[in-house]
Order: sequence, then structure tokens, then C-alpha cells
Amino acid sequence: MRIMIRAAVEHAGRHGAGVAEAYPTLPRDRELPPVSSFMGNPQAFLADGFIEVARPSASRAIVRRAIDSRSRR
Repeated sequence: MRIMIRAAVEHAGRHGAGVAEAYPTLPRDRELPPVSSFMGNPQAFLADGFIEVARPSASRAIVRRAIDSRSRR
């Protein structure tokens, strides 16, 4: 998961993005169904420098990370 997150941020940066945003699913007491788990979980994004900026529902977070200008080459 973290390799994919880093690759996505680098790709976005190379194409001029200044911010990356994701919508991971919040884990609950049970295992996530495949339809929900492909969005990732917040901990993976937070460990890679994203910050939580909103929680629009009990099952979804919005996380963002500024993209370093060095990634935009």
C-alpha cells in the first residue's frame, strides 16, 4: 500500500500537482469488504505524511499531503 501511495504522489508531482488527496476507508470492528478496502486505510496515508482534513462519514476520511516541489520535476 505505501509503495503505491508514494508512487501516486510522485506521479502527481511530476504532472504539476501541488497537493495529493485520498479518501481512505476507516476500519471498523470487522474486516473491510473488498469494495471498501481498495481505498486504503488512513494509517497507511498518515504514515506517509498525509494529514486528516475531514471525516465526512463514520466510514470515510479525507487526507491530504502537500507535494514537495522536488517531486514535480
